[in-house]
Amino acid sequence: MSGAKFRGSSAEDKHWHQLNVDNHGHVHAFEGTAGAHGIEYSGVRKNEAGGDVLNRMKIVGEGANRVKVWWRTTAYEAIYSRAHNTNKEGRMLGTSKIVAFAAVRDRDAARKFYRDTLGLKLLGEDQFALVFDANGTMLRLSPVKDWTPPQFTVLGWEVRDIEATVKDLRSAGVEFQRYPWMKDQAETGIWTSPSGPGVAAVHAGARVAWFKDPDGNVLSVSQHPE
Repeated sequence: MSGAKFRGSSAEDKHWHQLNVDNHGHVHAFEGTAGAHGIEYSGVRKNEAGGDVLNRMKIVGEGANRVKVWWRTTAYEAIYSRAHNTNKEGRMLGTSKIVAFAAVRDRDAARKFYRDTLGLKLLGEDQFALVFDANGTMLRLSPVKDWTPPQFTVLGWEVRDIEATVKDLRSAGVEFQRYPWMKDQAETGIWTSPSGPGVAAVHAGARVAWFKDPDGNVLSVSQHPE
């Protein structure tokens, strides 16, 4: 969509932000306010020419969460992202990485299972936790003496090919759970979620299989429709 008109009308819709990295590796953060004539572009730092950046930029492309702008005076093109996190809660956690936690009784068995069987990288351990890297997510396994594992899934992995993953885990000695009350669960332990009324679209058609770690924590692997 070309032209300067901006569809957003609410206060939140009008706030957009952008980060630039200059040739020296310095990060420059800018916030734009969209109005009838485009985005008013103001920098929190000096621009490359040494002056404050303040101009209206023509919107040359608009999507649900991004706008593309063009600044004629310097032939500058940039992408602005919608500033969702305008409240304190969003600013605190909305763009932060999550850290996963689970409890274990037998730290030696847990170390062997999560590192050697599941293939997670052990980052370190101390009296407080076994710390793993789960493909960029930190997983902390906390040793607890008196503890009963919950009867629900505590950790799960989304995989590209659940059939191959289940086969590989079985060959590594993992036993997949079978639940008599669960309809349409295959012999391999893979269950396919139904679709239709009462089922969230994000769940519809997902394929899931469950297994346990040495302490009885219920874990899962799942494949979701693309």
